[in-house]
Amino acid sequence: MTTVISDEKQRVRLGDIAPQEVFQVTRPDADHWLLTRLHSPASTKRMTRAEVKQALREHPLRMKMTWEELRAMTREL
Repeated sequence: MTTVISDEKQRVRLGDIAPQEVFQVTRPDADHWLLTRLHSPASTKRMTRAEVKQALREHPLRMKMTWEELRAMTREL
């Protein structure tokens, strides 16, 4: 069993943890702390420039309402 002492800023250094790793900290009771490593989700494959252009051609970014409908919806009465 390894003993660890916190420093003045209440930090504890753990040996097998790399910088920038993220943990969830839970406290089951007053005498115990539980660290659970959180894994970042796998990154999705980025679209290529050609795929982006094709997607914009198929589904152009257009408003589904007129400017007058938008004005009427957003004005305070």
